[in-house]
Amino acid sequence: MKKIGVSADWHHGSRFGLANQDYVSAHNLKHSDCLMLDEDFMGNRDLVGKLDYLLLLGDHADGYNPLEHGEDSIAEENLQVEMGTRYARAFKGSPKMYVLRGSRYHRGRGGGNLDERIAHEIQAVPDKYGKQASPKRLLDIEGVRFSLAHKTTVSKSAWQYRGTPLGIRLVLSRLNKLEKDGAPYVLIRAHCHTFTFLGFKTQLGVTCPCYSTDSTFVQADAPESTPDIGMLYFEVDGDKFTWKPLCRGIMPTVERA
Repeated sequence: MKKIGVSADWHHGSRFGLANQDYVSAHNLKHSDCLMLDEDFMGNRDLVGKLDYLLLLGDHADGYNPLEHGEDSIAEENLQVEMGTRYARAFKGSPKMYVLRGSRYHRGRGGGNLDERIAHEIQAVPDKYGKQASPKRLLDIEGVRFSLAHKTTVSKSAWQYRGTPLGIRLVLSRLNKLEKDGAPYVLIRAHCHTFTFLGFKTQLGVTCPCYSTDSTFVQADAPESTPDIGMLYFEVDGDKFTWKPLCRGIMPTVERA
């Protein structure tokens, strides 16, 4: 049996992203969500225990983030990479790691890919082109296929349609023969910071929750939205799998006038 952890969207370097007590204390961050997210991360890490595989789906560093022009940046990029490396290595069991590239908004100021830098530091498995942070991966783990990528489309106006992008991709996967006939097929995407799943007889599509609260951009663009905090856990045994979402919602902040 193989144990698999899936995580994405840590956004190190943002006051709305993941950071530990040492960093928060050193930078006197009184107004951030970092420590709450760190508590969730470490709690879920302990729940999943020793892993055989760790699948990281991108946007682990916040980068320059041109949509916000660095407005909420709290760490320079070398430190973002250092934090991403430290959190990836925090998982138990010395798992084999696969890393996906995140969105173009979270690249470095010079155009460098911060997910690629983190992937290099943690010695992630390279793809056939030698990239350690790949745009997509199709993995076979004991007969179960996992289709992995960061990006998915996001419905901001109609939450009831969040399953539609997953359904479209599951159909395309079948049409383009990404599946193995009759075998389980798991499609995982990230980016949207929400947890949704959709399935058929041999197919599962799921969006991975995050370790980030709503940034200034998201608050302005989708003020009714709230993120789902956490990760995904799978167990594969032969050509069968079980899975569990380890996530929770965030209650909105209410200010007394």
